[in-house]
Amino acid sequence: MKKCLVIFLSVLFLCACGRGKRISEKSGSYRKKLDTYYYSMGIYGTVQVETKGESFEVLAWSYAKDKENVFYKFYRLPGADPETFELLGDYYGKDKNYVFFQHYRLPGANPATFRVLTLFSGYDDKHVFHGDRLVGQTNINSFYAREKNGTQVGSF
Repeated sequence: MKKCLVIFLSVLFLCACGRGKRISEKSGSYRKKLDTYYYSMGIYGTVQVETKGESFEVLAWSYAKDKENVFYKFYRLPGADPETFELLGDYYGKDKNYVFFQHYRLPGANPATFRVLTLFSGYDDKHVFHGDRLVGQTNINSFYAREKNGTQVGSF
């Protein structure tokens, strides 16, 4: 029993070491150690964020940017403009040119008209998306989202 306690405390100590300092309250899983930024994936470890450290800014729990890039967790958003990037809920974001779901660019999505419907669905003037998948080009006014239990949660 004593041996198990010693092993448990040793593992706990080793896991706690070297995680880095949390940047701010909204930083969620972003950490800074010396001049390097990391994204912590809990028990799965940490991944270095390839960033220009001096301009690194956490936007929300899983989103950050520097002077040249926007990040979802440790993924660089392809083609994202950090100057115009804004969050649209927990998983969607947009800039002047593109709409993103997590780190995926939504094909054909119009950032000027894109709106989030539910946590995992959104629409623009011509398309409906579920996550990063195009549901289709449809009559937006007749579209609505349902939960698994059949409850309607949003419509246009």
